[in-house]
Amino acid sequence: MPLRSKVFRNDRALEECLVRDAAHIVTGATGPHVSKVQTAVTLLDHSEIDPAEIAGKRYGRSTAAAILAFKSKRGIINRAYQSQADDIVGKMTIAALDNGMFELENKPDLDRDDVCCNGDPITDGFRHAVRNQLSLAIQQSPEQGDFRSRGFQLASAPVTGALGFSAPTFSLLSHFSRLTPSQIATATGVFGTSIDFTFVLLCDISGVSGRAFTVVAGPLLVINCGTFSPPNSTLIHELTHVWQSQHHSDAAEFMRNSVRSQALAVAENEALALVDPTLKTNPKFPSQFPRSPYACITGRPFSEYSAEQIAKQVERNFGAAPGTPIATATDPIVSHIKGVARVAVDADNVTGLKTARTEDKRTAGALF
Repeated sequence: MPLRSKVFRNDRALEECLVRDAAHIVTGATGPHVSKVQTAVTLLDHSEIDPAEIAGKRYGRSTAAAILAFKSKRGIINRAYQSQADDIVGKMTIAALDNGMFELENKPDLDRDDVCCNGDPITDGFRHAVRNQLSLAIQQSPEQGDFRSRGFQLASAPVTGALGFSAPTFSLLSHFSRLTPSQIATATGVFGTSIDFTFVLLCDISGVSGRAFTVVAGPLLVINCGTFSPPNSTLIHELTHVWQSQHHSDAAEFMRNSVRSQALAVAENEALALVDPTLKTNPKFPSQFPRSPYACITGRPFSEYSAEQIAKQVERNFGAAPGTPIATATDPIVSHIKGVARVAVDADNVTGLKTARTEDKRTAGALF
């Protein structure tokens, strides 16, 4: 049976690992298939892997240790010649990782707070990959000069594939696309003229568990949704991060704030679980339950919200009918965003992104 999970299927190296001993993944291996294994074991076991190994897609010591722990926990041992687990990804291991990811991907959503994964540490590897691919694409483009002036010919349809490219004639540009006129029209209804879409691209790469994330790449902002036709709610959420970038003196500050807020949520939740261990039974623990970087209490000043809290309010406002409680509660945030001039640094945005924030989703009236 071929691999079934979205993160593994159609990956030649992983499919080979499932059926051939010679294709087992061992220490020293590198490549997109290693990155996918790292993603899976981190999501399934909350494993801690060296960020350098993640960025380099390298099967190093910490990745091997995570796999060994994964196999030991599940008793993945070839009894024909082993008495204990090893740290190699072989047939049984890749099948177990694939089954775990397939089950995780097909669990019903328990809430709506995890639209994007900007704050997830694993996303850092994806961010580096997108920057590298875009840099290579621009270098290989025959046009010269400034991005704005030369038009930059981009694909209009997504390409099936992961982060790596094997065919030498493969066009890296096919992974990137401008927003369509329809998408810009939808976004303009929310953001008015406050976003410069000239420097905004969509990418068909997605992040952890297929979630979206936004990357600063020089003057460009790349929204990575795994498709050029993401749901409008996801597009609006990620475009809020574009707005935060374009209206700050440091274009990447929204990413750092998101990472800090995610780390804060994990630390707070781990501390709460010392008092109430039952919190650990929630599938969202420890990253998004009970405290979450996406959750917030509405009605506060714009400057008192973090990156994901603002993006969540704008997203929920977009999906709410006018006059409903959610729309009324989040209208001031959208009005503030729409009212900022296109090239201006917004002082409230700068202040808000200085502080990592979370909210307890169990709090009455919490939005997430």
